[in-house]
Amino acid sequence: MGRYTYGYGAILSSNVGTLALANSPITPPLPFTNQRDRVPTISGNGFSNLQSFGPYDNFSYKHNFSGDATWTKSAHIIKFGGVFGYYRKNENALAGNNEGIYSGFNNTIASSPSQTSVLAPQIAGQDSNATRRANFQSFANFLQGNNVSFSQAHFDYTADLRQKVIESYAQDEWRFRPNLTLYYGLRYSFFGSPYDKNNRLSNFDPALYNPASAPQVTGAGNRVVGTGNFCNGMTVNSQMFQTAPNGCTPAVSPLGNYVVDAKKTNFAPRVGIAWDPFGKGKTSIRAGYGIFYDQVLNGTYEQNIGTNPPYQETFTISGTRLDQPLPTGQTPTAAASTAAISIRAIQTDWHDPYMQHWSLDVQHQLGDKTMITAGYFGSKGTHLIGAFELDELPPGLALKSQCVPLANNTQTLQTPGVVTVPCQPAGTAFLSSAATNILDQIRPYRGYRSITIIQPRFNSNYHSLQISATRRFSGSSQINGAYTWSKNLTDNQTDRSTAPQNSYDQALDYGRATLDRRHVATMNYIYELPWYKTQEGFVGKTLGGWQASGIITLNTGLPFTVTTSNYDAAGLGNNPAAIAGNRPNVLCDPNASAPQTRLQYFNTACFQVNPAANPTGLPNTVGNSPRGIINGPPTKRVDFTMTKILAFNENLKVQLRAEAFNVFNHTNFRALSTNVTATTFGQVTTVRDPRTLQLGLKILF
Repeated sequence: MGRYTYGYGAILSSNVGTLALANSPITPPLPFTNQRDRVPTISGNGFSNLQSFGPYDNFSYKHNFSGDATWTKSAHIIKFGGVFGYYRKNENALAGNNEGIYSGFNNTIASSPSQTSVLAPQIAGQDSNATRRANFQSFANFLQGNNVSFSQAHFDYTADLRQKVIESYAQDEWRFRPNLTLYYGLRYSFFGSPYDKNNRLSNFDPALYNPASAPQVTGAGNRVVGTGNFCNGMTVNSQMFQTAPNGCTPAVSPLGNYVVDAKKTNFAPRVGIAWDPFGKGKTSIRAGYGIFYDQVLNGTYEQNIGTNPPYQETFTISGTRLDQPLPTGQTPTAAASTAAISIRAIQTDWHDPYMQHWSLDVQHQLGDKTMITAGYFGSKGTHLIGAFELDELPPGLALKSQCVPLANNTQTLQTPGVVTVPCQPAGTAFLSSAATNILDQIRPYRGYRSITIIQPRFNSNYHSLQISATRRFSGSSQINGAYTWSKNLTDNQTDRSTAPQNSYDQALDYGRATLDRRHVATMNYIYELPWYKTQEGFVGKTLGGWQASGIITLNTGLPFTVTTSNYDAAGLGNNPAAIAGNRPNVLCDPNASAPQTRLQYFNTACFQVNPAANPTGLPNTVGNSPRGIINGPPTKRVDFTMTKILAFNENLKVQLRAEAFNVFNHTNFRALSTNVTATTFGQVTTVRDPRTLQLGLKILF
């Protein structure tokens, strides 16, 4: 049997009114063509910014062509098939402001020592509020419009990713004996690497980075033009090779229009067994094992496009005019910062993540109306994707290394006779991003600050005991209960928004997974009132057709991780954190005798707080607080529904429903403030839904 399916999803927005370029008289001649229906943004003009969000064109679609067949022969039922998918993902506004931005409205002349906004003498006596006086002057400067800063990105930076997927499978269901069935099969998956129809894919490959070509870096963290390749180790798709200013020369991707080599050996075997040991149809023992490959999202490729050089170009100018941002006769020249940049990457030698699932359960029927199931279910995740900070320093390296002083923005470690200082004096910590810039001289990949690479290097495991029972009564009445005792551990929490604290010791991040709940218990019931089922007469219509139902949920809490900001005592160089952040030292068990109140849920005194400015005598170690150290708030909830069915005849019924969610209005704490620098540290920041009542009417005919 063959099938074709098509799926489409989109987030689309457009501008209306005079913010839309098509409706506005504001059409100054810009350095680059404005590809967005949006007037230039204006900020710093003494009043609210003139800006808008759109147009935003984020859509995706997928064509799926599939076929399946079944062949029955003797005791075998053989199934096989395949699918071919073609996926497109398009999103604009990834980087830069193609509509242009006006800012910095000044009133000094070109020969002034500094370009700034100077208050007119008359303003001082007009308003006692300094902020309003400055705003009045900025507005006056805006009206003059002859000393303005302006910047514009060359393109409305858009990713147009295309990807192909091929999967096939074969499975045999073998009735080996009347009470024993075996299942075995194999699935193959190929998730092709996406390419960009707009030809702007880029990547960073550590194997192509040449230390001899690395640019020199000053004490302030700025690269020196002409001393090396500003795009050392970077690759771009072959169909549009391009360089960028200041010696940014990437390599052509050896994979052509792709930047990642997709895996072609994803074979996933699966096997299972179902056994009725007594042959009476009341007991079943089931076991199974299987490997399941996962297709990853394309958003990581979009982040590469939106972050990395060399394709997006930005023109910047100061002291220009509001009505003519590009002076007549001048050619727009893209500017490139000399500061060590942060880029994104994806592991070139890719491995698709996969899960191994296994289970063993027993199900037994007691009498005619009771069913009990108990089983062990487990899984292991391998090659799970996540972010990894590639350009972090080993702990302690800064302590034993020499650097050019932070204030020196002209000399580098390669400058003959340069005076150096310890990159990190013992007993001190980096308390700001500006102070951390000194470490850019000794990073593993000099010339870059942060390299956030998505890698399939992480793992997880899950083990659980699951028990459930069902008891049926007369009519529709029944009661069901389920309980799960489980543990879920991993060495990374997300696919791209968290990373190990210390890139040289990933095991320190091994702990409870974000969704790990140790105990989950639920019960649901339906009770059909047994009288007046025929609903004859007024009394029958009034008292018959009632049904009560509900759900009871009791869950233990999720884990929470305590973090810190603007504190790097180990000299990792991750302050501020692009992805990887630091955790404090833990001094005691924060869950023991915890208050568990709204204002203090856990014992905040168990964590080392950040020291005051310019501290000394600090331990130069990585924070030892583990991930998921806080046992989060539990959930206790009771939902109740009362239903009344009025039956007028066989073809016409009216259903009235009254529903109460969280009927006892129990306060369930949800999120906690977990950064030691926050004024709300330890407090409950959000709660789950309060009691909600809902009435409904349904006509059945």
